[in-house]
Amino acid sequence: MKNKLSPFLFIVILILFIVAFAVSRYYSIDNKPFPQRKSQASNLLSMNEAVVSTDSNYIEDDSTAIFYITTGARNVGLYTLAEDSSNNVIQFLSGEPVYSTTSPIQYRGTDIPSEETRKLIPDDPAHLSLTARLDDREAQYLQLAQISVNATHYYFRQIRCNDVPVYGSYINLHVGEDTEVYSISGALLKTDSECIAQISEEQAHEIALDTLKRDVQGAGSYNVRASEQSIINLNLIGESEDNTNYFTQMITTCADEDICRIYFVDLVSGTVVYDFQLSSGAVDRRVTSDGGVSRTEGQGPVSDQEINEAYDILGDIFNYFNTTHGRDGLDGSGGQVWTYIKQCYEPNASWNGQRISVCSGLVANDVVAHEYQHGVTEYSVQRGIGLQGGNESGALDEGLSDITGYALDSGDWTMGETTTIGAIRDMSNPPSKGHPDRMYSARYYCGAEDDGGVHVNNGVVAKAFYLMVVGGTFPDASANIGQCQINPVGKDKALLIFYRALVTYLKSKTAANYADMYEAANQACSDLYGATSSECINTKSAMQAVQMDMQEKGRIQGPKCWGKAEQRVTCDGSTPPSGQPSPTGFTQPTPTGVRPTAIPSLTLTPTPLPFKKTTKLKSIVSAPTFTNSEVTTEYDGSLFKLTSKLNFSLMTLNINEPIGDAVEIPIHGELLGPNVVNTGRFVIDEAGNITNRFSTSKDLRNYYAYQVVVEAEVTDVGADLPILLADLSPENPELPIDSELVWLDITVRMQGISQKPRFADAILVRVGITGGSLADTKYLYVPFISDNQGLWRGRAALDIPEDDSYCLLIKPQRHTQRKFCDNNPQESSPGEYKPEEENIFLKKGMNTLDFRNVTQLAGDLPMPKQDGVVNSRDILRVRRSLNSVYIEDLAIADLNNDGVVNGSDDAQVVYTLGIRTDE
Repeated sequence: MKNKLSPFLFIVILILFIVAFAVSRYYSIDNKPFPQRKSQASNLLSMNEAVVSTDSNYIEDDSTAIFYITTGARNVGLYTLAEDSSNNVIQFLSGEPVYSTTSPIQYRGTDIPSEETRKLIPDDPAHLSLTARLDDREAQYLQLAQISVNATHYYFRQIRCNDVPVYGSYINLHVGEDTEVYSISGALLKTDSECIAQISEEQAHEIALDTLKRDVQGAGSYNVRASEQSIINLNLIGESEDNTNYFTQMITTCADEDICRIYFVDLVSGTVVYDFQLSSGAVDRRVTSDGGVSRTEGQGPVSDQEINEAYDILGDIFNYFNTTHGRDGLDGSGGQVWTYIKQCYEPNASWNGQRISVCSGLVANDVVAHEYQHGVTEYSVQRGIGLQGGNESGALDEGLSDITGYALDSGDWTMGETTTIGAIRDMSNPPSKGHPDRMYSARYYCGAEDDGGVHVNNGVVAKAFYLMVVGGTFPDASANIGQCQINPVGKDKALLIFYRALVTYLKSKTAANYADMYEAANQACSDLYGATSSECINTKSAMQAVQMDMQEKGRIQGPKCWGKAEQRVTCDGSTPPSGQPSPTGFTQPTPTGVRPTAIPSLTLTPTPLPFKKTTKLKSIVSAPTFTNSEVTTEYDGSLFKLTSKLNFSLMTLNINEPIGDAVEIPIHGELLGPNVVNTGRFVIDEAGNITNRFSTSKDLRNYYAYQVVVEAEVTDVGADLPILLADLSPENPELPIDSELVWLDITVRMQGISQKPRFADAILVRVGITGGSLADTKYLYVPFISDNQGLWRGRAALDIPEDDSYCLLIKPQRHTQRKFCDNNPQESSPGEYKPEEENIFLKKGMNTLDFRNVTQLAGDLPMPKQDGVVNSRDILRVRRSLNSVYIEDLAIADLNNDGVVNGSDDAQVVYTLGIRTDE
């Protein structure tokens, strides 16, 4: 009995200890219920209108209110408290403080206020719950900077139905010297909610998991990591103008514990009303490799020098946060990051949503630091969410991570410059990498791809930080919107300002945009150096120069996206220019599939000429398993014959039948031309030969490509998978070309491929012809083969008239479509090319078209079908395949054909999103 009772007593004692700790923690922040009656201290509740900063604003409609009211200085108060304590703050809020609509506050509502004063908090104070309290007198990063700040910060969230939190809601109240409330910000519902569920929590989980399976296809496992009830109002978080208060289950789901998304499932209708991808940081510092070598905290150097290097970089990052900001790990309580070293054909690095993965041959401090900051941001803003991963809040998250990357690699302003993929972002000149450097930039992205451009629009805050550090004149005079002259604040002060802005003034603001960041950084600088200091004047000017002050609270996209006219930069002091720019959208190409289903007929010479030709089968997949395979096609005047022989490993084919008589295997051949001709399955004979034989009386000389396809039943992607490709088009001197046709000899360059790939040296490209006298665009699928310089060449023929006003559309598998209207086109800047009017001259016979000076951007992945655009799903598909050398993953996600899906492929998709030139 004693042996059975002891564990039970231990568990009971442990539970009691946890409960006691939770209760003590609960009351340590004075989380007591609000009084149900108004406080008697009504003489303290009128705002001091004379001290309100002109940066203050109050935006409301019938259902929501979003506001930021500040004096800008800690020693000047909007209201005065009896004392600085949680109890007094609660009493203050329950006393229903008021403000005047005629004060300097920028007021925007659905109607003009009819009364002189209004309630500051447009809800019953009993619906506010205190979640955290910070005391600057205890902040180690201020002590390390030898700056004394006397302020306390209180963070509340709104609840409905007794204890259901309202997602995205907050009241942040900041108390400075002499118990002065110097700043209050909030995002609140004004309407009540019904919390009557029609579906169970378990049903909501099933709906979320089913949605995750559609969003992230082919993962090995799908699970629920966290779940809680939540009220969500899409207007409150700026997602739409829908003012419905949805009673939802907020469910964090993960695929393979690798890619995580949060889904809000309506507990009434069962629909997903909102979702976004979650970026989170691991909390266990260790470095491991797929070779089994590892090094954990405190362990001495190991035999793998790359593991030691990664270990040291993580130590540098930890020490930076610890010595500069007094922060003990990601969560401030010792949490650290896990880095995983992989074996790859070429060194690359990536972030897979849960950990940092680094290929053998590359460990970079700015890349690792960028990912580490994602964890810091999550714990600083809200555990489990951080800055929600979409639109401008996600872009702000990415920008803050780049800033930390710079902190650890301050010798330059680029990210990833030491990697094999090169620099993917430039904080000093974001447009050089396709990113905007101000809110009204033509590169500011207003579409839905990449979760609203999180890897594009981060250029705005990056440029602001750059201007803070080094100073300069911005924007360029050619923009004709005025200029700001910024004197340098310096690296250390700029980093401290942004860190305080994050941990103090962005806390609890999960949907923060650039307006929130503008307010947070200005207030943080005022706290540190004084509002009228040179540091704060130039910090403010830097953010005004990139037009962050022109953003509006509660908006998930920049002002140009919702049609607000561009104004001259504030610090220039000039009047706004006339005219209003139109919102810029994202031009989406017509979706295309992985493989052709119908191609316009090509007309060949009517005289059937006998021929016989043997062509090497080139690998579409970057794996060393396909060698010496070939296809022979011949026509004897009466029969067209095809014989294809394969020589590769059958390890991945899952063939269980014994090889005796000829056995069919789930691989077949296809001829591509006016349509697709299935040439039947391959068979294995007694001698082990793998052969596809086909014959027909039809003249198939106008079928110019042949591919070998693994059938869907043995793939993990739920679709047929082409693996080998042969170019059957005639080449001199083997066969003369038909001079009555327009022949195309096209050369293109693929992003990320600078030399002949090691294995995958073939790709199927859709070529379209438009313009001239053609009523409709003609399409055909053409095999392109790589040369030793990594250039790709394909040949095809069309029966079209000679003309001098054609354009060509080039759409490779896994790449975006480019439109070419010049014989020798040139990019205007890296990755950017805009075609002029149709002016390609095509004549009968051979036409040589050299498009090598314009890169075909990678990223439109087959999953299993391409959708014609590059978006977050393409990024997810790459990241789900990181480290993979499986055929299915290589065929879909190995964009640079180096034999592994890695950080290089991930960076190419991100880069393409930045360029945004899909046509």
